[in-house]
Amino acid sequence: MDTEQINILLARHFAGETTKEQELVLEKWIADHREEYVALKILWADTHEVSSPQLFPVDKAWEKTMQQIRPGVADKGRAWGKQSNYWIAAASVVLVMVSGLLYYFNSSVTVNTMANEIKKVSLNDGSIVTLNGSSRITYPRYFSANRDITLTGEAYFEVKRDVKHPFRVKSNRLLVQVLGTTFLVKNSGKVQHVLVNSGKVAVKDEQSGQSTVLTANQAVSVSNGTILKKPANENDLAWKSGKLNFKDVPLKQVFTALEDYYHISIVVENGYEGSCLLTSQYDRQPPEKVFEELSRIFGFTYKISDKKVTVSGITCEKQ
Repeated sequence: MDTEQINILLARHFAGETTKEQELVLEKWIADHREEYVALKILWADTHEVSSPQLFPVDKAWEKTMQQIRPGVADKGRAWGKQSNYWIAAASVVLVMVSGLLYYFNSSVTVNTMANEIKKVSLNDGSIVTLNGSSRITYPRYFSANRDITLTGEAYFEVKRDVKHPFRVKSNRLLVQVLGTTFLVKNSGKVQHVLVNSGKVAVKDEQSGQSTVLTANQAVSVSNGTILKKPANENDLAWKSGKLNFKDVPLKQVFTALEDYYHISIVVENGYEGSCLLTSQYDRQPPEKVFEELSRIFGFTYKISDKKVTVSGITCEKQ
């Protein structure tokens, strides 16, 4: 096993993140490098005084190492020779290991989801991110002064409040900043969308410079530098809750919500310019069940083929 792999294992070991299998691998290395391991463990205990590992003080660690080395060398007097070489070599090994630990704690983490996959990610500050399908976030393994995350796709954030360290989400040209709240960020093509469930969120289009502040049950869509503020639509969170709720909603908007929820394309033959309204609820229903009910309500026929639904003959009349 090379030095980089050992560094990563040691970092996870000291942080209490190793699996049983990784501990078994590490035990073999420790058995052959007992003194280096003890030195690292002492340094970890002496220098790990801060609240989060990203502030691991490498300068202090090195000074601590030198303090341990100098007395040993001084006591040897004229016997510096081979012993001094030993201590210098040991110090070098420790410095390399400490640098490896520092690199690990300051490194970034990227999490991806496949289509139709929903994944929950716990951050080291206690915040939770729920990723929708075909999305990606990148974030520091341990936060420092700011809590910055980059998002591609869609995610729901439950942010642990910390007034001293703002939480910021960068998604394309959109910058969202909060202290502690729950909110949704969606980056889909040319349109970007933010919805707030609780707390207060500042939204800025970094390209146009336009900005606004959202509170609970408010949302905003940003397109081509234009910010449009509006009431939140609970169906924007249907992918997370599994529930779709429509109350006198135009059928066009219903189809849009269904496309987003089921990741399908709905094609209406011969177009559709009517004003059919739907009032209904669906709780984790398969698309076949939903379209079966809609066809009875609005009198249309439909065909489901893979990820495409073809609809024709909308009448808005109950059968």
